[in-house]
Amino acid sequence: MPTQTLSLKARISAIITALVLFITALCCTARPTVATADGWSEDEFFIDPDHVCTNDCYRNIYYLTDNMKSQNYVNGFLGDLVDIYAQQHTAFNEFKYYDIKAIYKDVWRESVPSQERFGEPIWLYNEDSIKNALVIYELNELLPLQFADNEPYQPTAELYDRFLKFKRNNCRILFICNTDELNFNDYDESNRFLDLVDAHVNTDIYSYFAETVLTEIAEGPISGTTIILDRSLCPSSVWFEAYHENHYKRIYGNNIYPRYGSRYEFLDGMLIPRIREVIGQIRPGFYDDNINFLDNNNINILCYLGNNLFYDIGRGGGMYYYEDDIFTFLDRYQSNEYYYVGSTRYGNDQTELRELLIAIEYEAGIEGMFKKYMFVEHGSYYAVDGESNMRAAGLDSRAVEKFISPIIACFLFEDIYEVDLWAFCNWSGRCPITIKPTGTYTWLLPLADPIDSIGETEEREYYDDLD
Repeated sequence: MPTQTLSLKARISAIITALVLFITALCCTARPTVATADGWSEDEFFIDPDHVCTNDCYRNIYYLTDNMKSQNYVNGFLGDLVDIYAQQHTAFNEFKYYDIKAIYKDVWRESVPSQERFGEPIWLYNEDSIKNALVIYELNELLPLQFADNEPYQPTAELYDRFLKFKRNNCRILFICNTDELNFNDYDESNRFLDLVDAHVNTDIYSYFAETVLTEIAEGPISGTTIILDRSLCPSSVWFEAYHENHYKRIYGNNIYPRYGSRYEFLDGMLIPRIREVIGQIRPGFYDDNINFLDNNNINILCYLGNNLFYDIGRGGGMYYYEDDIFTFLDRYQSNEYYYVGSTRYGNDQTELRELLIAIEYEAGIEGMFKKYMFVEHGSYYAVDGESNMRAAGLDSRAVEKFISPIIACFLFEDIYEVDLWAFCNWSGRCPITIKPTGTYTWLLPLADPIDSIGETEEREYYDDLD
């Protein structure tokens, strides 16, 4: 029987099909915890000498992002993919990527970490010139986690106008977002911008993490509780004088809670409001009122500043320095429940605090009493010797890159290879093709459904195997 030789195009199709099956399996088995994924190489995409560009081929590729780690994406895989695209598409004109945060002056949220500029200079950006393009639009930092109903200003309205312009200019849009779609309140169709998106990659795990932590704290005895936060979850407290004099006055100036909760306002926008809700004192409070509220209910919230120094939100907003005087610690913070909540946002900054907590547990004879939660973001999560009761969830930068790189590759080369983005679709959302790095088994709880939102039924069905 003669040996049959596959054509180059058939071999490419087989390779891409196998790649998609592998990535699809990865999407189904990955879970919103610390992720490890097998490597993927853009070398899987060979040059197709038979491809002839038509008017259906896109001439430009734009990557618009506020992600401080985007330089890693461009250097790690996107630049190589664009180079291959240019070799296969004679119609190709240019590739550019821009720092959205610099362009839009951070109008959507104030509390974002400082970062160096990246991408094309601001003065080169011209939205009207984005035509006949594949547009990758990533919001990792700027989008608030929760939109308020009855607010006249909706950031998603700006996204709708922007995406509509792209569509009218013959663009295809891949939207990568770090805010869960459940948090796009469907007030006045505020999430309708997703109708203009060709594929929506949602990388938000933090919403599930925060909801789970808050729920578990709320279900325990609130009074007589000590909660320790690292600096990534209470950045305003690091500058405690500004926190006292300015931050709370800005947030509570109209005697209302922050309209938008965010990962950078966990303390003010999420934790204290949830505690007030559980205790039944939901009246919004100024700074001094919150101090009295915490003290009256024997609730300690300590914000770690580094070098064994804490800022105590209660007790008059004082400082506490731990210097191996375990009796002083126990006298001040004798509690029924102990919690630690932190993240890897600032790399290994949290390791010092975690080691200090281990020492406190040992010296106080309260080993195992601290319930610890770590959100993995940017920096990787590493175990600390002697640590117990730690639960981690999230994806570091490398894991996110491994998750989105094959999706972006498919987005760029769908016109050539016999594969489409539907193979990655694993989540119910307003955009028909919605992709999320999650899986069947997880300790994270489903999100509560905000008023006038979509998707709660699908999410609860997705997590129906939870204990």
